[in-house]
Amino acid sequence: MAKRVLAARIPIFTSDQEDNKALHHLGIPGLTRSSVGDYLEKLGGHRPKPIDERHDKKVLNDLTLEIENKSQKFVQGKFNF
Repeated sequence: MAKRVLAARIPIFTSDQEDNKALHHLGIPGLTRSSVGDYLEKLGGHRPKPIDERHDKKVLNDLTLEIENKSQKFVQGKFNF
């Protein structure tokens, strides 16, 4: 199965531990947390862009004087029996 996955060029990797040594012999790379990002970037992946902090922040502690309309909206005006 591992050889078929590699032949289909599906990005696959394992952790770099002794338990996965048989998979490493088949050609599946063993990566650490620090090296997996570089591996995925070589395959065309990209790291996320930083979040723009200039968006409007909503403060939940401010009181509003607007009254919410919580009345139920009817879909059908009357029932014909």
